[in-house]
Amino acid sequence: MNTKSKISTWQLLSVLLVLRLLSTITFMPILDVAVGNSDYIIAMAIGGFSTFIFFIPTFLLLKNGKGLFEISDKVSKKLTKIIAILYALFFLIFIFSALVRMNLFVSAIVFPQKSTALFMVISIAATCYAASHGLEALGRTGTISLFLFIGSFIVILLSLIERVDINHLSPVFFYGISPVSIVIWSVIIRTVEPAALLVLLPKVSGKTLKSFALWIVSFTVITTLIFFFLMTTLGDASLLQLFPIHSMAVLSRFSVFERMDALLMGMWIFSAFVKVSFLMFLVADIISSNFKKVSLNGAIVFLGIINSLAVLIESNSLSSFKVTTSLTVRSSIFLAFVVIIPMILFLIDKFYSGAKE
Repeated sequence: MNTKSKISTWQLLSVLLVLRLLSTITFMPILDVAVGNSDYIIAMAIGGFSTFIFFIPTFLLLKNGKGLFEISDKVSKKLTKIIAILYALFFLIFIFSALVRMNLFVSAIVFPQKSTALFMVISIAATCYAASHGLEALGRTGTISLFLFIGSFIVILLSLIERVDINHLSPVFFYGISPVSIVIWSVIIRTVEPAALLVLLPKVSGKTLKSFALWIVSFTVITTLIFFFLMTTLGDASLLQLFPIHSMAVLSRFSVFERMDALLMGMWIFSAFVKVSFLMFLVADIISSNFKKVSLNGAIVFLGIINSLAVLIESNSLSSFKVTTSLTVRSSIFLAFVVIIPMILFLIDKFYSGAKE
């Protein structure tokens, strides 16, 4: 992988935190099993901190300071190409999922009962343009996006304090422990961003091990806090909404501003822009670095065309989106790309290091 362009640990983890928090605020209860609203708060906290267990391979690789492709190169270039193709497809799935979710949001909230085709094509073109500016530019943009994200939610949550009522919370484990465990697992497997850290590790400057641990704690605390406000302000009504966090923002008031949902919509779309731009660059960089005949910008243009066609064909239907977000598919993807492959490569690295000694 080309390591000429670098990104600081803080910048990369800021981008990855935006990606993770975006999946939180685009929470859609219709895709989850039936649990009480208080169980979601518990699931966010337990699920977030439980990711430490599943990220042991990531911590081991970060401690050694070696990216996935660096290790696979020790075995053979062919293995590196195979892993590159697999991870490119892996991140491509999440580009498609992010775009379809964004399309659903725009068609349901921003432009209801109107075609979003032109908006989506323009948005994808904009993400391709941003991706073409490289990793440093995306890192700076991600840092700004994280600052705006947190600032926006501080304003929204502070404006909702008067509406917080713990009486809105359902009894804990009202539907039993089994459904809650499924939601906890869903929180864990939704956290796939560390795979990007392992792919980009040669391009990251700074200490990553402690920063990554802080990243896990940060997204766990923030998501748990958001869900606490969501469930104590909307109660069971939150589980009947397509995008309940947007519904929560509609209730917010701040000084002379009657509704803060416009702030949320702007921040949501900007965060989605950062997410898709970053993933576009990541996939294009993986392809261009491992297949020399393909240029970075050429790969970005190709990805833009493919994703535009996919989103236009899918429109605002939930069918393909449900497939990519089903528990079985997400579990398989998470275990394969975040746990198993990194662990195998770590063991390969230990074997080759031991053989040299």
